[in-house]
Amino acid sequence: MIEFIKEIPENELVGVCVILIDKFTNEMYLAQRKGEYENGKYCVPGGMVEPGEDYVSALQREVKEETGIKLIHGGIKFITIAKHTGGKCNYTVWFKYYLNSSEIPVNKEPHKHSEWVLYSKSEALKLPLMLSTKETFTTYL
Repeated sequence: MIEFIKEIPENELVGVCVILIDKFTNEMYLAQRKGEYENGKYCVPGGMVEPGEDYVSALQREVKEETGIKLIHGGIKFITIAKHTGGKCNYTVWFKYYLNSSEIPVNKEPHKHSEWVLYSKSEALKLPLMLSTKETFTTYL
């Protein structure tokens, strides 16, 4: 179950995710997970916040590691905080970011997921999405 909340209690493990949206088509990039964690489910770029990192810095690091895209601080837009159970963390801070046509994500972690592919919202909602991803898309896009 997912609950959208306003703040995160102290000393919690927190994840960050970003919906990368093509500025011209309004489609979003997704990749299919590989391996033990959520194998076969579709996801957006993201990961865990490391000690000493703020949410935006963690997001910038994770997106660079996974896609090669360098997020510009001013373009990163906060969406929500999702509280959930069953993952690597109990809270995920969600953001969105609009990409220019020259910014195309590259799969920098092929052992974790497939190539990044553009999907419309209606196409994405038909895919087997990670639960937090599906709930966030449905509620906030």
